This record gives sequence, structure tokens and C-alpha cells, in this order.
Amino acid sequence: MPIDDENSESIQAIAELAHKSAQEIAVRSQIVGLITWFLPPGLAPFGVAAAEALNQSASKRLHGRLLDTRNEMIDRLEEVDRGKVNKDWFQSEEFQTMLFEAAQQATVTSDRRKIAMLGNALANGGVTDFSEENRKELFLRLIRDLTPHHIAMLRRLSPPDGTVWKGSISNPREEDLLVLQMLSAGGLVVSSQEPPKVRPPSFGSSISSSEAKRIVAKFIDDLQKTPKTEFRLSTLGHDFLKFVSMSRVPE
Repeated sequence: MPIDDENSESIQAIAELAHKSAQEIAVRSQIVGLITWFLPPGLAPFGVAAAEALNQSASKRLHGRLLDTRNEMIDRLEEVDRGKVNKDWFQSEEFQTMLFEAAQQATVTSDRRKIAMLGNALANGGVTDFSEENRKELFLRLIRDLTPHHIAMLRRLSPPDGTVWKGSISNPREEDLLVLQMLSAGGLVVSSQEPPKVRPPSFGSSISSSEAKRIVAKFIDDLQKTPKTEFRLSTLGHDFLKFVSMSRVPE
């Protein structure tokens, strides 16, 4: 059920605050000073002009990313029953902290999936289903370090219906292994190893020496097999994907 007009006006005010925060971030980055400092003195005038042009284009991009974040937040809130939207939370210090963090992240990414996750997280922070969730800021900050490869992997591991999924990825390819290990280091994924199943050698009473050698060689070979490694979502990872509404994040 869509949110009411009063709540929509509040969201518009939130968006304006987010845009102002982004402008402050752009000023603090001091793009003009940084570029002119790197250029030799003879190119300084050109550096100033180029930096100012960069400032204008950067400001336009920042504004666009913040609009996208706001729109994602609004779209998510419009999916929620109005009785589950805590309007007071959007006036809280926690929301202001999360808003500034989301604005900062929006200024340094062009990944539409991360933008969607930021907007979803801001919206879900004010949904009563997450009122007891005390890791909201942590979940928002976790988005910062995700690359497109991480997000694609989380999508592979995420349950399609939002329930706890027991699926896993076994013995991943080398290009996937690093991504999974990084997600594991962040606590979003857990890994386990299963040693190879090895049967003890069995020798009959009339076995030949060559057959005995073959059995022993196979036993030794089985012992040296690489353990089966499995990666799956951790409890933290599952809760994180739920908070950022992974099912709403575009492919």
C-alpha cells in the first residue's frame, strides 16, 4: 500500500537534505586544489579551468546518484503497508547518520545495484519489521566495500524468496574463490571443509603383491585428495541481504 502524502513530503525533505550533504562532501574533496597541486606551474591556469569543469560535471553526477538513491528509497517504502512505516525514525539521529553515510557512498559509485541497496537500506531502517535490528549502520557500511563481483556472488547465494536457504557453492573456480574468501572475511559468508572419504585398504588372503601395491597406492592417493570446500551465506549475510532487499536489486 503506498505511503500517504504527508510521508511523501517528508521523504522529499529527506532527499533535499541528502543532496545538501553530497554538496558538502564535494566541497570538502577540494577537487580544484587537488588537480592544480598535481600540475606543474606552467599548466596551473589550465588546471583550474579543468578542475572547475570537473566540479560542474561531478556535481551533476552526484545529484543524479542522490536522486536515484532517493527514488529507490521511495519505491521500497511504497511497497510497505503504511502502518509499518515509522515516520518518527526518519527524524532520528540514527537516520541522519545513515543518510550521511549513504550520501557519501553514493558520491563514489556508479553501480546501480549499490545505489538500489543504499535506497533500500534507508527505507528499511524505518520499517517496523526492522525496529529491533541494531545492526542497521553496520549493514549500510558493509555496502561500501562490495564490488560488482561480490554483489553477483551474493545474488548466487541468496534465497529467491527471502527464506533461509541451505544451498552452497562447492569447490568454486579459482576466479570465484577470491570473491568468496573476501566475503567470508567480512562475515557475510562462511566456509566449511569436508575431508575426502577414504576406505581403509582391504587385503584378501590370496592377494598378489602387485594387487596389494595397487590397493596401497590408491589408498595413499585418496588420502592426498583435496578436501571438499563449501561456501554458504552466514546468518549475518542472510540478515544483511534481507535488510538491503536483495530481491529488489537489479541484475
